[in-house]
Amino acid sequence: MNMMRAARLHEIGGSFSIDQIPIPTPGRHEVRVKVEACGLIPNLRNVVTHFPSWYPFLPLPALPATFGLDSAGTVTAVGEGVTAWKAGDRVYVNPGIGCGECRYCRQGEPTRCDSYTFMGYFGFGPGSQAIFERYPHAGYGEYLTAPAANLVRLPDTLSSAQAARLGYLGTAYSAIRKSALRPGQSVLILGATGTLGVGATLLALAFGAARVLVVARDRTALERLVALAPQRVVPVVLGEGGIAEQARRHLPDGVDAMLDTLGAKAPAELSVDAMGAVARGGRIVQIGGVAGPIPIDPHPFMCAQLQYIGSLWFTPTEGDELVGMILPRRMGEAQPAVDIDFQQVPCGTKGTTQQLTLTNVGNAAFDFTGSLQGADASFFQVDAPTGTPRAPRYFPHASRQSSSESPSSMRTIARG
Repeated sequence: MNMMRAARLHEIGGSFSIDQIPIPTPGRHEVRVKVEACGLIPNLRNVVTHFPSWYPFLPLPALPATFGLDSAGTVTAVGEGVTAWKAGDRVYVNPGIGCGECRYCRQGEPTRCDSYTFMGYFGFGPGSQAIFERYPHAGYGEYLTAPAANLVRLPDTLSSAQAARLGYLGTAYSAIRKSALRPGQSVLILGATGTLGVGATLLALAFGAARVLVVARDRTALERLVALAPQRVVPVVLGEGGIAEQARRHLPDGVDAMLDTLGAKAPAELSVDAMGAVARGGRIVQIGGVAGPIPIDPHPFMCAQLQYIGSLWFTPTEGDELVGMILPRRMGEAQPAVDIDFQQVPCGTKGTTQQLTLTNVGNAAFDFTGSLQGADASFFQVDAPTGTPRAPRYFPHASRQSSSESPSSMRTIARG
């Protein structure tokens, strides 16, 4: 039997260990992917340590389990019912999986499925354990299987390491679509210097927002966001007055949309304060998952025709759309209306991205994510085919450049 390595968790709160397990075989409508890179999300330590007590209604896979949310790599085998994919195709694997049979799954809205589950992470309902059992392999292994419908095709200009960042970007992309943000409008991003908030800021600019109000505590990080588009990005510093009060100094009529990217343990009062900056008829989209009740008086909401919308992850179709917005710079190419370089923007306030081998997932990588406090995003890239461990490398941001990746290789353009 052919075997592979996988970093697996054997007990809640424990460390990952590298185990030898059988290489999976794809089912009829599935593919097998050789994982080349996978995201190490900042919330991982919380998920595998605290989620059973914090959120008992969000089930984890039965242990031992392979985790790993944002995977990218190359298709190595396809099921007999798969016609759109073949061995050698480069893909990002959207980990959000539904039952595939309910009316929501059939109409392309798996996030509405009662069994919706993040493969290699956690689930959202009683049907999640069946999904975990069906797809027990995830990004922290050398191979995984997934539904063919969950793949996003990667262009040659997008590396697997870069594609491993699509999770947060895709979440922000779906939220902005739900906000109905149009070119020339304004948006407030609460928690703008976190991993999710940075992606939301980039995409708001790409969608043509005339004003992007970025709200956070870290002045230095806010300055880096303002530098993206000084005439359009406006900082709002927490602790220097109310959020709505500061926002309306810049835009007296309020913002057209608000994206709340604050994490689970953030004070709900910040969300309530920020809602006061939203103009009549505006939309408030929740994507950070602030825990606890948020007091909303329905009468002012009705009179102002405000909308409060929850947005979970993104669909494979939205992933295709997002990848289509990321284009390479070409010599002599005319500059687009919005010219944002994904690689020059930190995936959080610390501004570092660390690349680690699969061998280190159980120790250094896990310790690294545990120290981030939700600030940065990182990814690991599996060991080379020879199995030779590679030392961690750090990819600097801003004006500095890694020797292995070109920071000008990805940019976002506005779509009319």
